[in-house]
Amino acid sequence: MKERKVNFPLLLKFSKNDKSKETSKNAESNVKNKRKFAIYPAPVVNRYEILVQRSAYTYDEVEEWYPKLPYFHEDAQKPFKFSSLLPIVSTIANYKWKKYLYGDLISGLSVAFLQMPQGLAYGLLASMSPVSGFYTSFFPVLIYIFFGTCPQISMGTNSVTALITAAMVEREVDVYLNQDDDNTTLSTEEHMGYRESVASASAFGSGMLLLLMGIFRVGFVTSYMPSSFVGGFTAGAAVHIVTSQVKHIFHIKIRTHAGVGKIIRTYSDVVKEIPKTNIADTGLCILSMGVLLLFNLLNPKIKDWRGYEVPINLIMIVVLTLFSHFLDFGPVWGMNTVGEVPFGVPAPTLPRFTVLPNIVSDVVALTAITFAMTISMAMLMAKIHNYDVDSNRELIAYGLCNLGSSFFKCQVSSVSPPRTMILSNTGAETMLNGVPTALFLFIMFFAGTLLKSLPIAYLAAMIIVAVKDLLLQFLTVPKVWKVSKADFFVWTGTWLVTVFADLPWGIITGMSISILGLVINNQVIEGSLIVCANNEDLLLRGEDRMFVHQPKGIRIFYFPSQLFFANAEIFKKQLFQNVFDPTTVHAMDYQLAEDLSSSVMDLENAEVKCIIIDCSAITYIDMDGVNMLKMVIILYRKAGIQILLARVPERTMRVLENGDFFALLPKSCVFHDVEDAMYKEQETRYGVSRLSLTFSTVLIPTNEPSSVNVQNAGSEIF
Repeated sequence: MKERKVNFPLLLKFSKNDKSKETSKNAESNVKNKRKFAIYPAPVVNRYEILVQRSAYTYDEVEEWYPKLPYFHEDAQKPFKFSSLLPIVSTIANYKWKKYLYGDLISGLSVAFLQMPQGLAYGLLASMSPVSGFYTSFFPVLIYIFFGTCPQISMGTNSVTALITAAMVEREVDVYLNQDDDNTTLSTEEHMGYRESVASASAFGSGMLLLLMGIFRVGFVTSYMPSSFVGGFTAGAAVHIVTSQVKHIFHIKIRTHAGVGKIIRTYSDVVKEIPKTNIADTGLCILSMGVLLLFNLLNPKIKDWRGYEVPINLIMIVVLTLFSHFLDFGPVWGMNTVGEVPFGVPAPTLPRFTVLPNIVSDVVALTAITFAMTISMAMLMAKIHNYDVDSNRELIAYGLCNLGSSFFKCQVSSVSPPRTMILSNTGAETMLNGVPTALFLFIMFFAGTLLKSLPIAYLAAMIIVAVKDLLLQFLTVPKVWKVSKADFFVWTGTWLVTVFADLPWGIITGMSISILGLVINNQVIEGSLIVCANNEDLLLRGEDRMFVHQPKGIRIFYFPSQLFFANAEIFKKQLFQNVFDPTTVHAMDYQLAEDLSSSVMDLENAEVKCIIIDCSAITYIDMDGVNMLKMVIILYRKAGIQILLARVPERTMRVLENGDFFALLPKSCVFHDVEDAMYKEQETRYGVSRLSLTFSTVLIPTNEPSSVNVQNAGSEIF
């Protein structure tokens, strides 16, 4: 590299102040204006000196003397590693057997006992045979072990997707039966086979969409899912989950409702059927919830004492199954039990692709719900267990789960919040927790009769206790209100619509309110001027400070946002308000500025000759933003004011260059930092003889605190 000859070094000396008390020009001016203002001494700085000495750089000079490394380096190769395509490889390679094995084994077995009965129930809920739900409980879990990245996520059946699938299947079956008279004579097996083929086609379509979203890196959409939306939605979903278990708590038969207001209609049916309650089921459920809640409180202390937690879910399942079998809970007490489990593993079959054009809207809805629910739960688990989630890799995993399982008579698979909370609470450490789950479910294909006596009421209790933490998110609402009113409205709005309308509407509402909040925030941006400290070389944002002053002839404007079509006018308005409007004020001389109101333009020492725009927050700019910058430069140029840019992000520079911006403002007017731009203005105004840049203007009081003497201890330039 050639030797650089430094002609104009920039010397910034952050001086250690002496013990003398200093006051501000602001205080003096307020006294002159006969305002009531207490004159406080300037802060005494007893710190080490920081001496910064470097050259003044434009943007291009920094790029020339400090070029970037070649683009293709080690970090660029990471996405192409085999372990990134198959995360299980790195999981096995880094597995700590003594630390992880117990938690993975217990959590995997605990959720397996819930996975199977939920699969059977949600198979029926989806208007298909129970066995199809059981298949959906097995194959997605098996696939997610290899491609998933969130250990606590439990893929499989989901009540929301099952309800949407049921409506879709019933509609398509009616269409199919009305197409041909011969179809009305289908056997029960053929009729059920058609239902399963329609459901598997929806799983194929949803899986393909999710896979494409992951490949094309659409995971950035999760950036528009704030924690307030995730909290409100998951808390609302928890209400639906508890509601779905009410019929099992009381062992009553109620209709399955869907759509807006389904919770209200469900509880209306519960009130009508409550006299038919089975006391044995209700009593067992309440007792089980009490035991589970007790051990939820005791297990952390037991773990600190003994080093492990009591697997209470597993113990309760074994004990209650034995009691139910030998005491005849079903026949004698009329309690609801799991019942018979189908035998054997299904052979792969092709989905009915011909129905895909008819179910496009259903597939899109299922994809959106799967994406929103699963990613929101993954984000929640990542927050609880302190790790990061790669949303794009997760999308690929969800897509492969649905694509692969669609060839085995499965409906759309998604996350299950209660099963996920069980994995979280029972100590799941890695993706290998799915191995005992998949192994148990595989054995149940051939030995499912062992659990036919397990009471359903206990499963309901386990589900309700598992979502306790989701319900308790309501306790955070007062804190959300204190921190951010906007987040409060997102949280409560999402929760209310999710609960009293339905989950799909909750997703739409939450996302809409979040996006609306972004739009509103872009309309209430407040730009500010950057000022100089009186007693040291320090730049500060905002004029509403003591012991600061405006640099002579310069105004430094900071805009705290990206610059695009939605806020381009706001940028211009804020700039005009903080400096002056060049369309009404042109080339004012110093004497005229003295007579003008300070609301038009604050010129304490000199006429404004230069405006420096701090672009550090303008990380994105579109064509409207570029055009607005051009307009501002032209207007101020007509008023005799020079515009300089500083701290421009690299991406913004590329857009400005592509938009022919530098045909209007040369690149020599774009600087590495604000201080560099100030030095350039100093050089232009005073010539090359001045080699140092000092901001400070020190005010030293006399012995009488009521009077103020002003002494310029720094350069007279500012």
